[in-house]
Amino acid sequence: MKRLLILFSTLSALLLSGSFCAGRMNVPRIGQVWQEKVITLPDQSVPDIEYYFDAIVKAFSNNVLQVAYNVYHEIDVESDPNCYVVMDKRNGYMRAGIAGEQEGNLQMCYWKVPDGRRIVGIILREEDSVIKMFYEHRIEEQSLKPLPQLAASIPDAKRYYIELPQKGKDITVYVRGEEYQKVGHLEWDGFGGFDQLDLVMDRCYYNERFGFTIRYPFNFTGQGEPENGDGQLFISDSGLARFYAYGGYSDIVMFNQTLREHFEEKCQGFREMGYTLDDTFIYDKEFYIIGHKEDTYIYKKAIIVDNIQLNVVISFDSVIADDFLMMAHQIAATLMKR
Repeated sequence: MKRLLILFSTLSALLLSGSFCAGRMNVPRIGQVWQEKVITLPDQSVPDIEYYFDAIVKAFSNNVLQVAYNVYHEIDVESDPNCYVVMDKRNGYMRAGIAGEQEGNLQMCYWKVPDGRRIVGIILREEDSVIKMFYEHRIEEQSLKPLPQLAASIPDAKRYYIELPQKGKDITVYVRGEEYQKVGHLEWDGFGGFDQLDLVMDRCYYNERFGFTIRYPFNFTGQGEPENGDGQLFISDSGLARFYAYGGYSDIVMFNQTLREHFEEKCQGFREMGYTLDDTFIYDKEFYIIGHKEDTYIYKKAIIVDNIQLNVVISFDSVIADDFLMMAHQIAATLMKR
């Protein structure tokens, strides 16, 4: 049975170790150290969400974590913000919230991987600071090992509300505001990561000079048009992906090329820049080229419309290549003349 514990208690100055604030780590400080911190775990044959919660509390001396721990374990305390704790062992999920002078909240859950690993996710907010942490637990190894690359693939938890799953396995993302707007979810891939296939293309860029549009997901931010107004650069929140959408006068018209000649010229240009071409496609009046070199992937798509060539060039880090390539196709597919 799902266990639901809601406690309203008197909390403030007294914790297990004494003063409420003395020696405590705030969220920004945890953000500086967690990526290097391996957490040793006690023996337990079948770890549950309470087991992971207790381990995280003991690893990080933080006010919000400690208050939630005290309330859940019914430890005597002295003063009084309201606090609730939901511990759902059946679904491997917990959350806690604190109101009053010490405001904050916590979400935790874990995912089982077929090879025997578990991925543990934590979203911790303390006043205006938010952190997302992900750990790997191999059952035979009694430790939680940080996964900073996985955390970096999740949208900014301060800019967006990230909802870990209590049921199901996908992470839901909302835009913060008076009314939280759902903008997509990150689909659990079954092997320790998330496919960003279902992020809503909820933003649209219109280029007035060349009359084209391109849609893109919420976690990209435009950097402003250059003086010539030919397009705009967009960078992802993680900094691991970017794309430039722009228009220009077609080389096919200007230099009397065929589409095939123009396509081959661009392929050769990528090769000369050191890229290995992984995939190419040409049909009717459009083409795309995908290549990589070292730790960078590049995706170029071009569409010929009358005497105008519309282009999008997408580059992304190899650490997100498996998840992001489909997203690159989705962004490029929205490029069109208006």
